[in-house]
Amino acid sequence: MDAISVNDLRTIILACGGLAIYDISSAGAGTSLASGFTNDRWQFVNFGGYVVMVNGADTPRTYDGTTSATTSLTGVTSTTLIHVNDYRGRLYFVQKDTLSAWYLAANAVSGALTQINLASLCKLGGTLSPRPTRTNVRP
Repeated sequence: MDAISVNDLRTIILACGGLAIYDISSAGAGTSLASGFTNDRWQFVNFGGYVVMVNGADTPRTYDGTTSATTSLTGVTSTTLIHVNDYRGRLYFVQKDTLSAWYLAANAVSGALTQINLASLCKLGGTLSPRPTRTNVRP
């Protein structure tokens, strides 16, 4: 995965491999946070003191720097979410093999998702591609 900051208290490094998620922040063998997943293709975002992770096959997860847990998302089959991003205090998700994006209430990491269905705008079909948040900040 990447080096991330959790709860602004410390920087951690998470890694995925062998169908498991590890904290490899310290020297030596990594600490297994969770295992038994379908794939290792996790997408993640650091949001509100949590790392929120999806892989399009397993139930989305959160990590708060101590505990890795599944997160409850309703309104969609959560195992079909392949990308997560944050923008202006909300989490947005892309649903696999569709033209649907979903978002949570402001500052939420779980709960009811609201759909943005772009199928009516794409007469020839297609799927959504993940896009990171862009800013106009200049060095």
